[in-house]
Amino acid sequence: MNPYTDQTFWGFFATAFQRLFQLLPLDQWTIDEVQLAVLALLGVGSALVGSWLVVRRMALMANALSHGLLIGIVAAYALIGSTHFPALLIGALLAGCVTSGCIEWLTRVVRLSDDAAISLIQSALFSLGVVALTLITRDSHIGTEIVMGQVDALHADDVRQVAWVTLVNGLMGLLLFRGYLITSFDSALARSLGFSSAWYGRLLMAQVSLTSIVAFRAVGVVLVVGLLIVPPLTARLWVHRIGHLMLLAAGISLCAALVGVALSRHMLSVYQMPLSTSGIVVVLLGVFYVGSRAAIAVRHWLAGRERIDGVDKYKILDIKYKI
Repeated sequence: MNPYTDQTFWGFFATAFQRLFQLLPLDQWTIDEVQLAVLALLGVGSALVGSWLVVRRMALMANALSHGLLIGIVAAYALIGSTHFPALLIGALLAGCVTSGCIEWLTRVVRLSDDAAISLIQSALFSLGVVALTLITRDSHIGTEIVMGQVDALHADDVRQVAWVTLVNGLMGLLLFRGYLITSFDSALARSLGFSSAWYGRLLMAQVSLTSIVAFRAVGVVLVVGLLIVPPLTARLWVHRIGHLMLLAAGISLCAALVGVALSRHMLSVYQMPLSTSGIVVVLLGVFYVGSRAAIAVRHWLAGRERIDGVDKYKILDIKYKI
C-alpha cells in the first residue's frame, strides 16, 4: 500500500522525511517518491542549461527547439513502435539539428529576423509533428504522453535516466564554464582567444535536446520550456553573477518540485482532484516569478520613499541652519 495515500500537504513531508532514513532501494520507491525524484532532478538539470539560454538571450530558440523535437520523437516512435529511450534520443537530436539549421538558414540566407525565423520554424515543425502524431499513434494515451507528459507512468528507470542527464549537464557546465562564459558575454574576446560562439551555441542546443527528451515522459515537450526558462528568469531578478544564477535557479526548481508533488497529493487526498503534477510544478514556477517581481517592485518603492524622506529631511535641516 502506498504510504502517501490520504496524506495532506504537511503529512506528505512528514512521511517522506520518515522514509528518507530507511534508505530503501530504488525499486521499492512509491510513485510519489519517483515523481519527486524525477521532477527535482529534471528541474535542476534544466536550470543548469536554461541559465545559459537566458544570459545568451536564446529563450525563443529553446522554445522552438522543444516544439521541433516532437517530429523527431514521433518519427522514432513510428520506426521502433515504442518509447525506447536511445531511439527517441537519436530522433530528438536529429530534429534539433534540423530545427537549428532551418532557423540559421532563414536568418543568414533569407535574411529574416531572428524572432520571425524562430516563430516560422516552430509553428511549422510543431504542426507537422502533431499531424504525424495523429496519423501514426492512434492511441490517444501515447499522444498525450508525448505532448503533455504522463508523470503517473514514471518508474525507476526514469529516475536513472534523468539522474544521468542531470549529471551530464552539471559536468558539461563545469568543464565548459569558461567557454560558455566568454562566448555568452564577449564574442570579440571569444574570437581572439579561439572560442567559437557558433560551436558553443550548437553544443548548448544539444544539451537542450538531451534535457527535453528525458523530460517528455514527465512534463512533455511543451512544459519543459517552463523548466528551462522560468527558474533562471526568476533567479536573475535577485542575483547578477552567472554562478549564483545557476545555483539559485536550481534551488527554485527543486523547491517547486517539492511543493508541487506535495500539493498534488494533497488535492487528491482532500478534494479527490487528480491534478497534473507537472502542470502544478510549472504553475508554481510562474507564481515564484510573479512573486519575485512584486517583491522587488515593493522593495524599490520603499527604497524610493526612504530617499525622498531623506532628501526632505536634509532640506529642512539646511533651511534651519541657514536661518
